[in-house]
This record gives sequence, C-alpha cells and structure tokens, in this order.
Amino acid sequence: MNSDRVHAHGVFMQSPAETIKSLSFVFLLFSVLVLSGCGSGSSAGSIPAQPALPSYVNLSLSPGTVMPGQSATLSWTSGNATSCTASGAWSGALQPAGSMNVILQAATAQIYSVICTGTAGPISKTVALAPEGACSATPAAKARHVATSRAIAAARRAVATGTAGPRRSGGQ
Repeated sequence: MNSDRVHAHGVFMQSPAETIKSLSFVFLLFSVLVLSGCGSGSSAGSIPAQPALPSYVNLSLSPGTVMPGQSATLSWTSGNATSCTASGAWSGALQPAGSMNVILQAATAQIYSVICTGTAGPISKTVALAPEGACSATPAAKARHVATSRAIAAARRAVATGTAGPRRSGGQ
C-alpha cells in the first residue's frame, strides 16, 4: 500500500480517477443486479401483469319523453368491452359509441338496453322512452288515487240511487 494514500487517521484515500473507476464499477454492478431481477425479488425477464381496466357502458335518451310519433336521440358509449349488443326496442351488434334517432311508436314506453361483455363479465344499461304525460307516481300515490277514485264512484252511485244522505232509524 502506498503511504501517501493513507490519511493520518487510518482512512484510505483514492485519487479522483480511482474514485470514478470505483463508482463506475458499483453502478455497473447495481445495474446488472437490478436488470437481471436479483435484488428485486422478481424473476429475470418477467414483467408484472397490469390489472385489467373495468368495462363501462353509458346510455341516454334526449328528451326522455315525447308524444307518439315524435323522435328522441338515443346515445351510447362503451369502453374496455369486447362486444356490445342492443336489445329491447332495438337489436343487433353495436359500435363502441354512437347515436341514433328513435321514434315513439305508441302511447306506451319503449325500452332500450345495451349489454357489453368485458373482462369482468357482462354489464348493461337500460333507458325508457316514455310518452309525454305518462303517470310517474309512486306505488303509494297510485294506491291513494285508486282508493279516492273508488270512494268518489261509490258516492256518485249513492246520490244517483237516492241512498245518499243521513239515515234515520226507527220512528225518528
């Protein structure tokens, strides 16, 4: 060992050129270990699998209510799906995205569905083109309406038959 390379406290000293050579060797060794997978716990040459992106489908109608014979625009988009199919008031294979005009044929709602197959299985969306003025009341509201309608009808029958009004019992 060269005496001019030993510091007074016993620390080994290198010239700048020797330091660069040492650092280059350490960097090269580190690169080989990391790229070969030694030090990272993975096997050489393997690339971790990327998680599959979830599939999605969107379906919309504009406007959602029309009069029979009028049209609405039906639009759809999908992503990360292998195939999409239309069902309900329309049918057939679909492109990943698109739109079309649909016409309400009668005074009843028309149902449009899109079913797409993706990596996580099938997904679907459904919309309904309803006639304007269609009842959208809740079941409870419909039940109250039916009860009220029956009571009104019974009162009308009673008035028409003369059985309406207070009843007197006995000789009063």
